[in-house]
Amino acid sequence: MNESFQDDIKPSASQPSTLIGLTVEETSEFERLDQLSLDNPSGDGAWSFDDEPTTPEEKRWLELYRKHETGWSAWLAAEGESKATIPLR
Repeated sequence: MNESFQDDIKPSASQPSTLIGLTVEETSEFERLDQLSLDNPSGDGAWSFDDEPTTPEEKRWLELYRKHETGWSAWLAAEGESKATIPLR
């Protein structure tokens, strides 16, 4: 998993760790897709988001990322933070 998301995981006693705004299943899917985005023999990210995502995996990763970003922003607002600081790729 991309280390920038480590701080966004909020575990609870009743369920496994999840990214804020995502279900357990979505978190697992996001982690799998996030790892795929890093799988490149050169060590660079395999995906480029300079333009719109093109593959189904890129599109799904971005969909889950945006859902997480929305959940993170809502959580910060509830905690009294004025602006979300979401890590960007």
